[in-house]
Amino acid sequence: MSRLAAAALAAALCGLAAPAGAVAKPPAKPAAPAVQKPVVEAYTPLAKTDAAARAGDANAQTHLGDDYLLGQEGAAKDVVQARHWYELAAAQGQPDAAFVLGEIYWNGDGTAKDNAAAQRWWKVAYEHGRQDAAKLLGDEAFARAKGEGETWSLPALQEALDWYQKDAAIAGPAVQEKAVARVKQVQDLIDYARRQGG
Repeated sequence: MSRLAAAALAAALCGLAAPAGAVAKPPAKPAAPAVQKPVVEAYTPLAKTDAAARAGDANAQTHLGDDYLLGQEGAAKDVVQARHWYELAAAQGQPDAAFVLGEIYWNGDGTAKDNAAAQRWWKVAYEHGRQDAAKLLGDEAFARAKGEGETWSLPALQEALDWYQKDAAIAGPAVQEKAVARVKQVQDLIDYARRQGG
């Protein structure tokens, strides 16, 4: 028996031989060890804004309020959370936060409707540079001016007129006509209320 035949016989007896017609495969390489990814806190714009907001940054608080109000930057839409962050920022005089906070209270979004709170926050917004709050303050005063039937509150009408005049003074060309018309309407109502003894 030749050496080659003896080797084949020995392999067959040990169970190492491949079945007839099979092609021998090279031994498999050992699996590579699993790569461990480093544990790193995820960076997101929301996480960065949240950290700055918690540190007291009024602009970050406003941005975080926007994120929660609109459900953006990975934040779930949550008007209550938005109001919380806007209140913190508005208390520091952040005009955009105060403006939106006024709208939240005016509309009763995530809270009870509160026109007095809306007025208070719109005044903060106006005093800190949001002159467009003048129109909303006029709207709020005008809403208070309407009494029962055909009665009007002269002081509230006068307040509405004052705010509408401020709004008309800064109104851009696209809204100038409407702003002037509001002023005229309230002036006419003041004249009417005076004639009625209001």
